[in-house]
Amino acid sequence: MRENGTGNGYFTVSVESIARCRANPNIGGSSKGHLVRELDALGGEMGKNIDHTFIQSKMLNASKGPAVHSLRAQADKAEYSRRMRPILENQEHLVIKQAEVCDLLWDDVNADAVSGKSGATKKNPWCADIYGNGIQAKAVILCTGTYLKARCLCGETITYTGPNGLQAANHLTDSLKEMGIAMRRFKTGTPARVDKRSIDFSKMEEQFGDPRVVPFSFSTDPASVQIDQDSCWLTYTNEKTHEIIRANLDRSPIYAGIIEGTDRDIVRLSRIRL
Repeated sequence: MRENGTGNGYFTVSVESIARCRANPNIGGSSKGHLVRELDALGGEMGKNIDHTFIQSKMLNASKGPAVHSLRAQADKAEYSRRMRPILENQEHLVIKQAEVCDLLWDDVNADAVSGKSGATKKNPWCADIYGNGIQAKAVILCTGTYLKARCLCGETITYTGPNGLQAANHLTDSLKEMGIAMRRFKTGTPARVDKRSIDFSKMEEQFGDPRVVPFSFSTDPASVQIDQDSCWLTYTNEKTHEIIRANLDRSPIYAGIIEGTDRDIVRLSRIRL
């Protein structure tokens, strides 16, 4: 958001959430890897940041043609966020404000001189935080992430909160609805966090990173990313797993009707081949 006379303003419900990876902490991957590089070509920081904080890097679809090659890097979740925050805090003409945006407003002003059409108007947007502070802007960009009226589901427990116990943005939705903007809730899935000391890795398939790492950023020295990488581990469900799922389907928030699912959710469950 560009504030009048002060450059760009960045609102966040918590500065602790800046650049925090939500579910699977990776950058890139199929259909997204090229976007990171496009951002890098435009001067973005994502590619540079992951080059400094990755723990494994792999070129997906390497056995296929180059058109579908896709770079993916697993991030050190905590370090990725820690390193990006001071970059934003020290960015010239960028002011970070910790507050919940709860309302979008605008003033209609005569724009004849701009459009050349009689009676034309244009909108000067305003952004208001939960404390009642209003800021006029030339443009407002909403990056709602996973915070907009967020709730977290763990088994049969539903907590009305943002990810990682951070505050949800509970007021902005009503403002958007008043503007006639249709809202839809999306479900994301977060992998279970398991203490690695409790895992029997001998029952899993080890997945290594690429022996020669390709950096995301065009400005990164390729020699600097040739590091010792962590392994990923592959495991599978079995008939016992399927029995447990079948026996407890009624406890699933989607099947019980507590939350509405999408076709994508049904596909995910069908892949287990119940």
